[in-house]
Amino acid sequence: MHEPSDSTLLWDAVPVMTRLLRRAQTLPGAPEVGWRDRRRLAKKRARAIEYSRGLDNKRRLYGELIAAARASRAELQTLAAELAEIAGTAAKRWRATRPVRERADIRDETRWDYSKCHKRRRQARRARFAPILDPSGLAP
Repeated sequence: MHEPSDSTLLWDAVPVMTRLLRRAQTLPGAPEVGWRDRRRLAKKRARAIEYSRGLDNKRRLYGELIAAARASRAELQTLAAELAEIAGTAAKRWRATRPVRERADIRDETRWDYSKCHKRRRQARRARFAPILDPSGLAP
């Protein structure tokens, strides 16, 4: 585990955003958004900041690390906005199918009641024939 410094926090944020971008692209119906994997760049800049000398050099490296984090964030925000649009459309479709789903729920409840009654009938039948089937007479 490393000490939390500004550079390591930025470095930690870039892989998280990259992971989210990768996961979002595996979603069904996800839009094609071009994005770049900046994990390697962020790691190199964070390590260089840790071992660099001189304020000017650190400023330049911090600028590059911040630019990488901002670019990853911008790509993630673009993808999130497009996914929100898709989710809004899907939500509208979901609301439109409500009557169909309610009818399906009623059918499922009917099936459940039938199976429950069927189970009770089987249990009653077994109880009726238990003395005949169990010669020891220990059946309930």
